[in-house]
This record gives sequence, C-alpha cells and structure tokens, in this order.
Amino acid sequence: EAYRLSRDYLNSERLYMLVFQSKPKKHPKSQFYLAQMQMMSGKYQKAQDNFIQFMNSYKDPSDSAKYGLMVRLYLASCDVAPKILEDTLDIRVFHPDTNVNKSHVELSPLPLNDSILLYASLRSDTIVYINVEDSGYRVPSRKFYLAKKENDSTWIDLDEYAEGWFNIEGTENGNGCFNQDSSRFYFSRGTRNARGSLIFQLFYADREDEQTWGEPIKMNDKINGKNFHSTQPTIGWDSDKQVSLLYFVSNRVMGSKGGWDIWFSEFDSNKNEWKTPKNAGDQINTVLDEMSPRYSVETKTMYFSSQGWPGLGGFDVFKTIGEMKEWSVPENVGHPVNT
Repeated sequence: EAYRLSRDYLNSERLYMLVFQSKPKKHPKSQFYLAQMQMMSGKYQKAQDNFIQFMNSYKDPSDSAKYGLMVRLYLASCDVAPKILEDTLDIRVFHPDTNVNKSHVELSPLPLNDSILLYASLRSDTIVYINVEDSGYRVPSRKFYLAKKENDSTWIDLDEYAEGWFNIEGTENGNGCFNQDSSRFYFSRGTRNARGSLIFQLFYADREDEQTWGEPIKMNDKINGKNFHSTQPTIGWDSDKQVSLLYFVSNRVMGSKGGWDIWFSEFDSNKNEWKTPKNAGDQINTVLDEMSPRYSVETKTMYFSSQGWPGLGGFDVFKTIGEMKEWSVPENVGHPVNT
C-alpha cells in the first residue's frame, strides 16, 4: 500500500502479486490493485486479464458495484493505451532546472508571458520531514513564486510573487488564475481546521496597480464549505447570459459523480455574487477523479486531468469543447504529454 501511494508501481506490483498468489480469498482486492499497478507500468494485457478476472470473481455486496465501475473505466484505458502510444506527438517535453523544481511538489504553473512563469512551491532543496508532535517546529508552507526562462534548460529564480499579499505564513497557497483582463486573481488557500485537517478554499484579490494587490477575500459559503475542499479555479464565460463562470475542483458529496469533480458557478451580476455551484456533468466528470481544469474563453476549450477517461494510466491530460454542462467527448491529448 505504501509503495502504491508513493507511486512506486513496480515494487507495489511485486508485493500485490505475492499477496494475491498466497491468500487470494483473504485479500481479493489485491488482484484489483495488482492490475492497477500493471496498467500504471504499461503492462496493459496483463492488467486487462487481471481486471477481468477480478470483476468476474469479486462479489462483495458492499462495494462490488463501485469496483465494477472502476474496472470498466480501467479496461477502456487498457484497450486504448497502445493506440495512443502508436500516435506519439512530434513534441519535446522540457523539465525546468532546480531553480524551479525542488525536492517537494511544484504545482499550478501559469505563464505570465513568454519568459515568466508563476507557480507554487515549498521551495526546499531537501526533503523536509516533520514531527507533528513537535509543537515548536514551524511547518513550512507553500507559496507563489516567479521564475524567468533564459533558454530551454536554464531558469532564473525571481523569488516570491506579490510577497505579503498572497503568501501568508501558516497557509498553503497555490492554483492561481486571472480573470480575462488580469484585474482579479483567484487562488486556493489551505488552512487547518479545529481537527488539524488541511481544508482548501477559494480566495480572490483585485489589482490596485501594476505591483500592488488588494487584500485577498475568501469567496462566499456557496463556493467554500467547512467539510470539503474547493480548489484549482479557472475562469470561463457563459455565451448566452454574457457573464463570467468560475470552474473549480471540489470533493463535495452532494451532486458529485464520484471523488473529485469539476464544478462551475455563474456570476450573478444583479446581486454581484457567485451562485450556488453546479456539477459540470458526466460528459466531463467520472466516478474517478477529475482535476486541474484550465479553460480558454477564446476557443471554448477545457483542458483537465482525469483518472476516469481512457488513457495511459493514472492522471492523463484531456481536452473538451463546451461550457457549463455541455461538452464534447474528452480527447486524450496524447503521448508524450501523457505517459
């Protein structure tokens, strides 16, 4: 389990196989995870065989229907993955150097122009291990940073973005996006609740001048909630009502298609507030997780990542055209963007 959760698929596959071979009746789900690890490692035929065997033998009434749905989605990936790999795109993928990528997770890259990149990072040169019982230790927090591209392999660190405005000690900040004229900046901020759990909520700040932003404001309770996350915003446009749309990711349960879904909220120009969010629908969301939406108003194209639509295994990047709940069939953007 630890190997799976840390994405060490080969070691995880080896151990799930040992468990399944030795005690298949005691641990029947080990075959499901064995197949999942094989899919993640590109062993699509073996994964397909194990998924089918698992689906035919696993009959636990408490969750067999849920696992059956997941297996059908994964079988679709096993079927289409070899075709995606055959049509490799003629592109190169570059990995920014250690002025950008450190020992922890870097996320939500947003180009400000041809050479400046806005992103979020923990900015540590080494892995930081934290003893949660040590109350005197200050937990480092993720902040927004800027980097400048010199060439394909060289980047220059430009330090924090809007220091003192978005980056607040003791909070986790990331997943930023601008509105259409860049006068407003939306982002997610994580704070810990009374139980110590990190909850992400959406904030926005208005630009006062070229270098200065107003105080970030937490979005209303329709967008944010106490017991679920709201994160990863991107701005769209309702072409009928001619008002802004806010797309974002949430794990709220009511109205969900399963796991993390993409949601949207319409802006009410009469009341000057965002309406109650709606699920973006099963033309884009699946019973597995959908994440990281990025919407282009000009082309009406949504780019997002998903575990549920047919791909190479894990989160693949997809694109679809539409708005609100009406979308074209999501298209896998291909290899080597997806691996």
